Amino acid sequence: MTVLELVQAALQKNAEAFGNIHESRSEKIVLSVLAELVEQIKSVQEGEIEVDSLGKFIVRPVKANKDDNGTFQRRILFRVGSLGKKTAGKNKGKNKNKIKNKG
Repeated sequence: MTVLELVQAALQKNAEAFGNIHESRSEKIVLSVLAELVEQIKSVQEGEIEVDSLGKFIVRPVKANKDDNGTFQRRILFRVGSLGKKTAGKNKGKNKNKIKNKG
């Protein structure tokens, strides 16, 4: 699925939320938000990034090779949240980044 297809699907389901914003502008906004999310995830070596209504990204270091004790790589897990429910602040852990939905 492309970002444009995602925007078009959202427009069909909830056109009034987009107001007078054109599809191409909406696509640029979504791409910008996703780029920021990627940067947030890349900046965390270990911890969690919670996005209200989207879910939680969990970043953990794991051994790159069972035979090598000194080499680690990052594993990124995603847990889907519930639309409309704020999740940030409910779970306690180290290095939490919270991206809150202001809408």
